Amino acid sequence: MIRYGFQWLRSLFYSISLYTSMFVIGIAFFPFALFSRRAAYGACHAFCGYAIWSARWIVGIKTEVRGTPPTEECMIAAKHQSFFDIIVIFNAVPRGKFIMKRELLFAPVLGQYAWRIGCVPVDRGKRGRAVMKMVADVATGMQSPGQLIIYPQGTRVAPGIRAPYKVGTGVLYEQLGQPCYPVAANVGLFWPKRAVMRTPGRAIVEFLEPIPAGVDKASFLSTLSRQVEDRSIELMAEAGFEMPPLEAGGTQQVGGARSLRARSASSPAPTSTPTPAPTPTGDGAETPMPPDETSVARDPAIAPGNPVPGEPEVEVGTPDPRPKKNDASER
Repeated sequence: MIRYGFQWLRSLFYSISLYTSMFVIGIAFFPFALFSRRAAYGACHAFCGYAIWSARWIVGIKTEVRGTPPTEECMIAAKHQSFFDIIVIFNAVPRGKFIMKRELLFAPVLGQYAWRIGCVPVDRGKRGRAVMKMVADVATGMQSPGQLIIYPQGTRVAPGIRAPYKVGTGVLYEQLGQPCYPVAANVGLFWPKRAVMRTPGRAIVEFLEPIPAGVDKASFLSTLSRQVEDRSIELMAEAGFEMPPLEAGGTQQVGGARSLRARSASSPAPTSTPTPAPTPTGDGAETPMPPDETSVARDPAIAPGNPVPGEPEVEVGTPDPRPKKNDASER
């Protein structure tokens, strides 16, 4: 308990020093950054360098960058577990930039730095137009080439949680027409989101082999998610974290988004819906009603319109043609 309390105090001190350094470095470089893009990048890299250095000496988080960070114009699709992986990845590339909400341009100091390093401001629903303008500006020399860093799951995803990869990542890949570098990480094990506590350990980000331009969208998303997720699980295993198994047919939720389902090796046995009650005929004999389409046993793996497992199925049957009895006669 004493050791935990001491580490928590160190973590609190680190957080205070981190945001203090952001303010100090941002103000010190600000006059130069307004007129020089190189100075703006210098300020951002100075802050990232301090964050990485102080994390080692204050809270015991060592960082390691594996693979070869790109220097050419490209897209970087990274695993996003915490604020710290943004710092490590940006510090590893020469001209990193992000897609950001246009409103952030008006944030004091932060907005000016984002504008100077070439971040792409977008309005809601108009990202495609903004990205195409960025590509055109680079082609005409109005903007310097750089590495566009995106997070294909759309949000920070804690270790052990599975979340889907957004289709917009594939659309952006097609629009850019550039190679994409997948990046795996285990940073969230030591720097969790929305928490003060920082845990000592080796935080790793790894640049994987690039996916060349021109791959069709479906194949690109499949390759990207497989490479990033598989390698991130391996990196977390190096740190002693065991990924919890995903239950067959189950889902995991993160931020309201339904994750990828694990398919069972064997399909469940088909179930049948009870047939409607027999209908009396004129001579007193009973002739069974023919089953309608909802009473036929269906294979849930292939039947069209089959509901998602875990959600209630609405059964629609043939109405009973027999006359209803008077309530008074039943008393």
